Amino acid sequence: MDADAIKREHRIRQRRYWFAQIPMMGGLLLTVWAGTSHHERLLRISPLWFALLGFVVFAGGVAWSLNNYRCPACNGRLLGTAKRVQQTGRCTACGVALR
Repeated sequence: MDADAIKREHRIRQRRYWFAQIPMMGGLLLTVWAGTSHHERLLRISPLWFALLGFVVFAGGVAWSLNNYRCPACNGRLLGTAKRVQQTGRCTACGVALR
């Protein structure tokens, strides 16, 4: 992969990462709502099922994000948590420029 393709793929992965946060937060809110809900049932469905659905959506989003947000060149270390990646724009594992 050439340098431009790596940068382009990194931008695409960043966008996907941020768009994945929407259903993850929805799943988390659904889980919290179902856990604190004083309603017996909504649409004849127990709050436990809403909590389970929210948890599955949230956990699936976390698993997908951990797999997605890696260096496109080496598929190495996660990029989202490393301050050095955010400051320098380079992968901490292979050193390729991401921006």
